[in-house]
Amino acid sequence: MEKTRTSNSRIVLGVVLIFFGFLLLGREFHFIPVGIRSFIFSWQVILIALGLVFLFSRNNKPLGIVLLMIGAVFLALDRLDFMWDMHDLFWPVVLLGLGLLILLRSGESGRREHHLAESVSGDDCLDDVSI
Repeated sequence: MEKTRTSNSRIVLGVVLIFFGFLLLGREFHFIPVGIRSFIFSWQVILIALGLVFLFSRNNKPLGIVLLMIGAVFLALDRLDFMWDMHDLFWPVVLLGLGLLILLRSGESGRREHHLAESVSGDDCLDDVSI
C-alpha cells in the first residue's frame, strides 16, 4: 500500500514537471500570449502548484493546504481589485484557516484512534485520558 502511494505521488510530480516544461518551451517559442505568460509564471502560481503536489502526497497534506491557500490569497490580491483593505482581514482569515486545519486534523486522529481501538482486543488497553 505504501509503495502505491509513493508511486502515485511520483506520478503527480512527474506530470507537473512535464507540464511546466511544456509551458517553459511555449514561453520561449512565444506560443503563449504575454498576458497569460505573466500569470502562469508568477510566484503565486508556483506556490499553488507546489501545494497541489504536496496535497497529493501522503505525509505533506497540511503543507500542501497551506501553500495552496497562501498562493491563492496572494494571487487574488494581485489580480483582483478588492473594495476593502486586506490588512484588516488578515488575522480573521488566519484564525479561520487555523480553526479549519485543527478540525480537519482532529477528524484524521479520530479515525486513527477508531482503527487502533478495533485492533486492540480485550482489557489490555491503557486509556491515556485517565492517567
